[in-house]
Amino acid sequence: MPTERFEKLKSKKKQLILDSIQDCLEKKDINSLSVKDIADEAEISRGTFYTYFSDIKDCVFALIVFYLNKFFEALKAATKSNNGDFLNTIKEEYNVIMDFLSNEKSIAITKNLGSTMNIKMAVDYYNGLKKHSSDIYNWFLNETNIGQKISIKCFHYYLF
Repeated sequence: MPTERFEKLKSKKKQLILDSIQDCLEKKDINSLSVKDIADEAEISRGTFYTYFSDIKDCVFALIVFYLNKFFEALKAATKSNNGDFLNTIKEEYNVIMDFLSNEKSIAITKNLGSTMNIKMAVDYYNGLKKHSSDIYNWFLNETNIGQKISIKCFHYYLF
């Protein structure tokens, strides 16, 4: 996980570092990527890198979380503008979702991670993402029409 200090960075500096990580992942396999590569690309020192991340895995995790947050914030906003109608949002946003998933940069990073990720790394990422998944789950249950119906049915089931 990225450090608290990274999370507190100004958005411009944080975005520069995330863009640098992405640029490096497009050029190199994660197993051959070095802290020096990222530090040079971001124009920061290796010491500064270690102030924000404990290793390469942490900085890649930060990039994944950034894109997931960006994706879910857009999904939340679209669902809100559709008065909580999640299925209509998915229909309307289908092209946006497909563009996001088929973006050349996203494909390069996903292919890179997929070909080099081992079980331990996958478990570490999963454990780190569990925190975010509960926020998404709560949003889905409370802010979407489908989620509210599920909540009511579950409540009714447990009550009777």
